[in-house]
Amino acid sequence: MSYGINDLKVFVAVAEGGNLSAAARRMKLTPAAVSAVLKRLEAAVGARLLERSSRACRLTDAGGVFLDAARHSLETLRGAEAAVQARVREPSGLVRISAPTDLARSLLGEWLDEFQQRHPKVALSLTVSDSVQDLLSDSLDVAVRYGRLPDSALVAKPLRMTRRLTCASPDYLARHGTPRVPADLAQHNCLRFSVGGRLDSVWQYSDGGEGETLVRQRVSGDRASDDSALVKLWALQGRGLINKSDLDLVREIETGWLVPVLQDFPGPKIPLSLVFASTRQMPAAVRVLADFLVERATAAVLPA
Repeated sequence: MSYGINDLKVFVAVAEGGNLSAAARRMKLTPAAVSAVLKRLEAAVGARLLERSSRACRLTDAGGVFLDAARHSLETLRGAEAAVQARVREPSGLVRISAPTDLARSLLGEWLDEFQQRHPKVALSLTVSDSVQDLLSDSLDVAVRYGRLPDSALVAKPLRMTRRLTCASPDYLARHGTPRVPADLAQHNCLRFSVGGRLDSVWQYSDGGEGETLVRQRVSGDRASDDSALVKLWALQGRGLINKSDLDLVREIETGWLVPVLQDFPGPKIPLSLVFASTRQMPAAVRVLADFLVERATAAVLPA
């Protein structure tokens, strides 16, 4: 190809204005320089692109095809330049996030601290709730959610797969014994939490086989809440068993404050995702935060 981007810009200016002299003034070139560009383009493509007279220029059929291609090429280049500039520019502004209660107060909170150390011009507004927030009506940029996204206009960006773990404090297990199979949970105090008004009273487990056939065990207990962090606190106090995402239990299991049980019956896999109303024209601060959270969630070491 013996022509460049500036040649395409000159050609588009002539084609859109219909006048060589006007295009020359617009591009701050001499008419002779514009004429030389047109000749160079026509020689390169092997066809006449413009019928030219002293007063006006008219596109040929080949010129019409080439004009469409030139416009598309220039638009693609402008988009690429904008994308690069957005990455180079330091992100700033407010990002509004929604996240589950327990995750927000543990690992996610630590990740957001680190993110703001890297990007001090980004302000964060965090809505903490175990209820599903509506991104549009609640004016949110992004939501962190467990579970598969139902068919909707929302866009999900996977963070990682998680599993439910059943745990209790060493003190509780010393006083009440350790369940060996899911059916043993019927004899234990199971601390439950609700999401969206639905109480989690049926805990699910894999049978340990390759097909991961689910075993459903109905549980009961003397405490329940719509705040999953409070339910975990009750478990830490030795009040009963909990069944939560492994990502919510990393610190407690590392320190030995909670002990996993029923490890021969792993819980079902549950995706954790970032959810957006749209990814078109995403602000730089939101995009950078999303990339950072994917990096951190992928690298997190979960309890076995």
